[in-house]
Amino acid sequence: MTLATIDIGGTGIKFASLTPDGKILDKTSTPTPETLEELLAWLDQRLSEQDYRGIAMSVPGAVNQETGVIEGISAIPYIHGFSWYEALAHYKLPVHLENDANCVGLSELLAHPEIENAACVVIGTGIGGAMIINGKLHRGRHGLGGEFGYMTTIEPAEKLNNWSQLASTGNMVRYVIESLVSQTGMVARFIKRLRQEMPFAKKPLNA
Repeated sequence: MTLATIDIGGTGIKFASLTPDGKILDKTSTPTPETLEELLAWLDQRLSEQDYRGIAMSVPGAVNQETGVIEGISAIPYIHGFSWYEALAHYKLPVHLENDANCVGLSELLAHPEIENAACVVIGTGIGGAMIINGKLHRGRHGLGGEFGYMTTIEPAEKLNNWSQLASTGNMVRYVIESLVSQTGMVARFIKRLRQEMPFAKKPLNA
């Protein structure tokens, strides 16, 4: 029973086939499309390449397991607010959706079944997480059990922040740039050196 596995992320979409013995085959990816229609068309192309017995999706946001609706917010607004069960119903396959950070927690449980209680923190475009309690994934009443990124922080005290705003990779890069900007001339020297020593950086730096 080969499953189609899909990971929807803010910068890219990943697809692979998972065999019954746990082998990951046919891995492919594409930059995250601009629209839902483009995403569904790309998935349709992948799903038509062989006969699958089910679809498993890793997605950002809080997943309503009963309705298949991805609730909350994420870097991909168009994936929210409708039932993915209905959107994929024409394939006539079982569909399972799970929050992407919860997928990390489930993977840790699979690799280390002896784990009883743990917190898993995922740092990327934002900060997510998963909670393992008594050896099981804890989603919480509203599917937000591991959303550590929304926790408010005390520092810096001049404004209200959450953990994602302070420590996600994107925001940490922004803080470094702002710090460099405050140091006269350092940014220009830094970019000049990047262009000299890392030619592949020229295009993004000139954008």
